[in-house]
Amino acid sequence: EYISLDLKFLNEKNEEVTLRDLIDKPTVIALVYLNCPGLCSPLQEGFAEVIEKTELTLGVDYQAMTISFDFHDTPQMAAQKKANFVTKIPAEFAEHWHYLTTDSATVIQILTDVGYKIKITGLDFIHPSALIVVSPEGKITRYLYGLRFLPFDLKMSVIEAQKGLPRPTISKVLEFCYSFDPD
Repeated sequence: EYISLDLKFLNEKNEEVTLRDLIDKPTVIALVYLNCPGLCSPLQEGFAEVIEKTELTLGVDYQAMTISFDFHDTPQMAAQKKANFVTKIPAEFAEHWHYLTTDSATVIQILTDVGYKIKITGLDFIHPSALIVVSPEGKITRYLYGLRFLPFDLKMSVIEAQKGLPRPTISKVLEFCYSFDPD
């Protein structure tokens, strides 16, 4: 599947951008909400850690993107969150990690495009924890599930995205398909 590249967002500098403006190389997307009391901060920490550990160069080989799925989130909130997490990566890479907010219609569209299901519960959301890897053309090539990610998984995901090759996430496949019986 492909994500809609003409969707409009506000970046952390309060500038209007489209995904087409930003996605010109493999892109790793984290869908979060900025006031999340649970998974979103650990997901962002895991994202920052794998950016730091991989042998790929952020901004050259791929780029990072955090998109808020809470339409109440603002560019100012995105700038504050970005400031927290880019301290975990080399300063020269910070400009290649985009933080985006948008309106409710665009939120619904991007969630639909990536097959990401959320459920509103009061002021919070029930949601999965995953990174979504897309090709420069916006083709979804891989989902990386969890809060911590292996540098090799990120590297392979970026290489596959560059070629536009969708692949299953091995750890999820193993989780469902693999069992070990020592007898």
